[in-house]
Amino acid sequence: MEKMEQVLVSEIRGSENKTLQCYIVTAGINRGGRKIDPHGGKFEDYFKSPVVLAFHDDTKVIGRCIDLSVETGGILATFEFNHTQLASDIFRLYKEGFLTSWSIGFLPLEMKSEKEGGKEVIHITSWLLLEVSAVSVPMDADAVTVAIGQGLIKDELLLQSLG
Repeated sequence: MEKMEQVLVSEIRGSENKTLQCYIVTAGINRGGRKIDPHGGKFEDYFKSPVVLAFHDDTKVIGRCIDLSVETGGILATFEFNHTQLASDIFRLYKEGFLTSWSIGFLPLEMKSEKEGGKEVIHITSWLLLEVSAVSVPMDADAVTVAIGQGLIKDELLLQSLG
């Protein structure tokens, strides 16, 4: 199986100790026409080295995952950023709202094709988490909706353009 990616939006919590909490998987259909089952994730291997990367570059470790929980809306993760300049810069971009998205690298283990809303959707029912990365462009459109609903997007012009 080839490595795939899923992108989501984050929320800052505990900025005094450089931690951030975000959804890394939601149950919705992403822009790539895939739906990843949050309950199908396998995390044991990931937690052997729970690094958080910058832009899927495995030479740019910016932190570690300190908590992961499967919730109704998806998989909620808490990240702690390290003290490198790159990590500090990226954390500041999240804190100031210039970055809001996250992406996972994963290997699908089981999947099936389904019709939803008249469209063909690949439903990934079992998958192996490989890595989590800070990114600038979200794949999961529902993540933006979650961010609006939680009041994370403050810019009025951006809110109007998103509907």
